[in-house]
Amino acid sequence: DLTLPALRVWAQAAYAAGRPGEAHEACLAWIAGAGDDTLEALMLDARSLRAAGRDDDARDRLHEVVRAHPTCDEARSMLRELELGETEDGALPARKARRWAGPQKIPTIRRG
Repeated sequence: DLTLPALRVWAQAAYAAGRPGEAHEACLAWIAGAGDDTLEALMLDARSLRAAGRDDDARDRLHEVVRAHPTCDEARSMLRELELGETEDGALPARKARRWAGPQKIPTIRRG
């Protein structure tokens, strides 16, 4: 079992490396072990879900954050972007919202 600091580092590193699915998995483990101190993990999970194109799941996570932390401006802002279908600068979102269907098999790339 990983410690909470290790889970935090893993989630942040995966997100920074552009691996939102892995970041989400790390966030789930982090959230499960964090008890009441989950705001940072929940927000990173929402960002990871959104980066993975799982806007419906990100929206659900953000609703959870706003219920638990009604003064979290970042969660409210992200939720507003998702609900309105646009970003704060008025641009349209780059991807359509979709619900995650579970783990997907990644195709193997055959090299010459």
